[in-house]
Amino acid sequence: MSQVRWRARARARIRLAWCPACVSRGSPPPGSHHHRAGARERGDFDEAIRYAQKAVTAGGGNPARMILGHSYMRKAEPREALRYYQAVLASNPNHREAKQSAEEAMRRIDRQ
Repeated sequence: MSQVRWRARARARIRLAWCPACVSRGSPPPGSHHHRAGARERGDFDEAIRYAQKAVTAGGGNPARMILGHSYMRKAEPREALRYYQAVLASNPNHREAKQSAEEAMRRIDRQ
């Protein structure tokens, strides 16, 4: 599979973590705000995690890892979330959102 198609599939899987309607269409409809109807936005964090894990496997990189981290935080699993935030920071130490999220995950771990 070409590098371009491989990356396109990864981006598509990241979208799926947000929007299961994209599964049937293959991409969001033109002009839609498809993220609003996504799994994470609906509170279905298990589904968002499944899609984001597929995206990481397909090469979705840091955006998919951030979705995983945020989804695990919402499921009250800060240790698992921290693992993904640290993976983002390993590849990009200056990622501000990952730094802030990792700090919050550590605070929640300390409170448990």
